[in-house]
Amino acid sequence: MTYHYSYWQMGGDSGDTTVVYKGQINYGDKGKIKIDRYDGSTFEFEISKHGAIWGCTPVGNAERKYFNLSFTDDQCGTGPIGANYTVTLSGIKL
Repeated sequence: MTYHYSYWQMGGDSGDTTVVYKGQINYGDKGKIKIDRYDGSTFEFEISKHGAIWGCTPVGNAERKYFNLSFTDDQCGTGPIGANYTVTLSGIKL
């Protein structure tokens, strides 16, 4: 999987990180998937029978071999005051 995280803050701090790692995607509760993060935690998303991945809004899609999703702090309510971030996660089934 490839995990890309970028952010900026009003005080001038910013960052851009890309990590390539092996992880797992597992089924969670009904209609949900859990995706391993490189730091040992997990993302949890809903997935439709057509392969659409949902957070608070549609964030990506999953096919038999590939998945791709991207979300910002604004999609699930306001993010940190004076900051903005974007997360992109993509992978290929081996």
